[in-house]
Amino acid sequence: MYPKPDRFHRKYPGAEGFRPGGPATVGDSKSVDNKGLWRFGPERALIDFFLVLYYIHNMNAKFCLVVLLMALVSFPLLTVDLDGTVVLRSSLNSIAIEYAGAEGGEEMTDTLNYITMGVSFSTDITESLKVGIGAGYSLKKYTGPLYFEQLPLSLMIEDQSFNSMYFSLLGDYRFFYVQNFSFNLSAEVNYFKLFEINRELSFPVVSGEGTVQNSFLTGTLDLLIKFDQVEGLTIFAGPELHLLSGRFKALETLEDLSGEESVTFRQDRFFALLAGVQVEVLGLFEVKVEAKFLSHFSIRGGVIYEF
Repeated sequence: MYPKPDRFHRKYPGAEGFRPGGPATVGDSKSVDNKGLWRFGPERALIDFFLVLYYIHNMNAKFCLVVLLMALVSFPLLTVDLDGTVVLRSSLNSIAIEYAGAEGGEEMTDTLNYITMGVSFSTDITESLKVGIGAGYSLKKYTGPLYFEQLPLSLMIEDQSFNSMYFSLLGDYRFFYVQNFSFNLSAEVNYFKLFEINRELSFPVVSGEGTVQNSFLTGTLDLLIKFDQVEGLTIFAGPELHLLSGRFKALETLEDLSGEESVTFRQDRFFALLAGVQVEVLGLFEVKVEAKFLSHFSIRGGVIYEF
């Protein structure tokens, strides 16, 4: 919905010049100082940023999500004049993929099912351009089976889960607007962090260890038509270009023998249709629901808060 009204000023007329979480007004004994008990501010956001990097480095996904949420909560309370949008979002996805061996062997098909839960922050660069970042946790499952036959001892994975953090880059550009219609070009890139499973291999004659690693990257480009004639309600639909590329890597060590094999995969189809609705709730936040089909099936939902 462009342009967005200032909900705080709409709810509290006459509050011009006051920004929630902003510096206290001189002479106003009831104003709240951000540097009090909670100590929100630019220094807090900077500390949270480095904590996020620390936990990412140590692969502690749960703590990383908690700290990221704390960092995003800090943004609305910064003492600087920063406008932005925080979205708590989740999705359910199912994509048909094709495997190809490292040596260009025969392609095999599979289904990748995954759930994502995360949070994003975006800000307005211009009146028409918005960019953002996001992160979250993903639960992924490949139905399989997938065989690794170039190792000292062949391995197979089937109905295997690979759960990991993911990180996002977001962009939205409104390039045309007429009456109650707007035309937007939206892009999103998601990197699903490397995750590995280690298994001990024990046989009567030999023993060793096997490791299977997985990561992938997705990218979407949407051309959306948005209709917002009814206040607080936006309906949108349009085509989507959806790209997915990933890799499995298996490593195996048996006594004095060792080997590794990589299998890449990509999605089977690339074009999808997207449709959804965004509804304002009580003038405080918005709820967004959308569905995608054809190249893959996806249902996404989010709670949107603008400040």
